[in-house]
Amino acid sequence: MKIIFKTSAVRAIDAVWFTNIGKYDNSIDQKVGIQLNVHDGWLKTDTASDTAITSGDEKISSTNTYLYFPYSEEDRIELDININKEDSANGTITMSYEDGVPSKAYAYSHNQKLYHVPGNESIITIGSDDCDVYLYRLKIYNKELTPAQILRNFIADGKNTDESIERYNRNCIYYDAENDEYSPYLTSGFELNPEALAPKIPSVKVLMLDAPTFTLNKNSFIKKSSLRCIHAEGPKGIPYRSRGAADNWFFENGYHAGQGTTSDKYGDSGRNIDFLFNCDGTHQPSNKVKDVDPEYIS
Repeated sequence: MKIIFKTSAVRAIDAVWFTNIGKYDNSIDQKVGIQLNVHDGWLKTDTASDTAITSGDEKISSTNTYLYFPYSEEDRIELDININKEDSANGTITMSYEDGVPSKAYAYSHNQKLYHVPGNESIITIGSDDCDVYLYRLKIYNKELTPAQILRNFIADGKNTDESIERYNRNCIYYDAENDEYSPYLTSGFELNPEALAPKIPSVKVLMLDAPTFTLNKNSFIKKSSLRCIHAEGPKGIPYRSRGAADNWFFENGYHAGQGTTSDKYGDSGRNIDFLFNCDGTHQPSNKVKDVDPEYIS
């Protein structure tokens, strides 16, 4: 589903303005479906929980039991909810996208219930007495979309031609804004090569994260993470502020975690990452680290 909307004049913070929540079938009490509130939304299977769970020594938020996506009121939100093709061996990924960019993901097994069975469908209800709703566009597909198709939708859904062109340039890794030109390149096997790409786009910093696993949330610190930045000099040798050694750096043996925010850009925070390198690779990150062995600092 692709939906473009804005909520305003919110009277209740828990106002619900879009929902098709209902029972999977009459024999199961747990309800499934999609719900959009004024500040967040979610897609729930029959195993979704409203209670935090404990995994080892870590207490995990209940939002990790379903696809959860935060956003804000008074903003034009372009939201995609995509369900990958079911794979009984490897499970299925549901993914939310904001502004054409992956924001949140939830993996569920093939035996979890997600859809209403025929004859027990729950209709889509739009509107609320507790907020104003501006609905600009709604598309519902009977198949999964690829990330490229979702991005193309985002580009095409610009409010006007100028915005669509700006979105295309902003999302084209071959576009060099510094020189206002496109520099496509081919590498062996057509693989994305960051080192070869960087000189083609001197106005862009290329960041490469290497980590054993990906972070779950702002309290999920993944150690043994490395981060590299490449900001190459362009083919025309045009100088760029701060370009040089300071803009070509490498950190290792650090942490990365999901970023929290107190701003109104909740959608943006869903796809931002904190990199923490003021640590020794063993202990939990903190603002102050004492007696750190120098060999752990890069």
